[in-house]
Amino acid sequence: MVIDIHNHFFPAKWPDLAERYGTPNWPWIKHTEPGKADIMVGERFFRHIYSACWDPEVRLQEMDRDGVEMQVISATPVLFAYDRPMEHALDSARFFNDAALELCGRGKGRLKSLCQVPLQDIDAACAELSRCMNAGHLGVQIGNHVGEKNLDDPGIVTFLHHCADEGAAVLVAARTEAEIRSVVAEMEQSGGRAACVPGDVSREADCAHILAVAQERLGPVDILVNNAGVYQFAPLEAVTAQEFHREFDTNVLGVILTIQESLKHFGAEGGLGRRVIEIHVRFTSLRAYARFALSRYWRSRARWRKSARGDKRVGNWIPR
Repeated sequence: MVIDIHNHFFPAKWPDLAERYGTPNWPWIKHTEPGKADIMVGERFFRHIYSACWDPEVRLQEMDRDGVEMQVISATPVLFAYDRPMEHALDSARFFNDAALELCGRGKGRLKSLCQVPLQDIDAACAELSRCMNAGHLGVQIGNHVGEKNLDDPGIVTFLHHCADEGAAVLVAARTEAEIRSVVAEMEQSGGRAACVPGDVSREADCAHILAVAQERLGPVDILVNNAGVYQFAPLEAVTAQEFHREFDTNVLGVILTIQESLKHFGAEGGLGRRVIEIHVRFTSLRAYARFALSRYWRSRARWRKSARGDKRVGNWIPR
């Protein structure tokens, strides 16, 4: 089965959020002609979209065309509202989460959804995740940072623990062994399934070891989330050769090595057969060059491309 795990949706309409909350610059939809619309943020243009975003029949036709049996849809991060008051972000998240389920309900069993949560407030995020999981969402999509907070922020780690409590198996891989062992221990104490593997994604042997441990301890590997990355804030004239290679080896070579190793494990007996790789690259300092390198690398190939190994497929998402 070919599953597209990263595909966005927009409802055909939603309330005027600026009027609802009394603050400006909320996203809204402007229909321009039949089957076409623009997403606006206040008065600023954000993106052209078309009816596949809100019409399941159009979406299913495109899936048939592309040989995709199932899609997992999620909101575009412009809807996350991490910089808004929690009450407003939670209220809007509930609306879009329910809209996603409504769209999936008309998808003839071929559409599933990931919810969004107000990650600026961990208690509210945990509560909304639980509500959505009970309602039928498969999981949650989050950004790779909330303001200046990255994924290793204690509050976000608490949220990830809650995700594990809801039944997700989590493999934590990083260079710093003591810290990841502590995170895994907390997940296991709360009833989640987790394993830790110290490793460096810029080394082929470490990538092989990480994937082997994941399959041995947690079962077949279904999804790779490539979120490893390093960066240093410095003007270009201060970048050293050592720092250049550190960032490129992790942010570019590491992505390729983990994909190569994951392809050996995807579709193993007993697994879901998901063949999708999601890549996150944050735009900062020298990492801007790494992002550009990855973007050009993927664009030199099709966004979805059959591998020589069969119907395993590689996709990429590089946020703008």
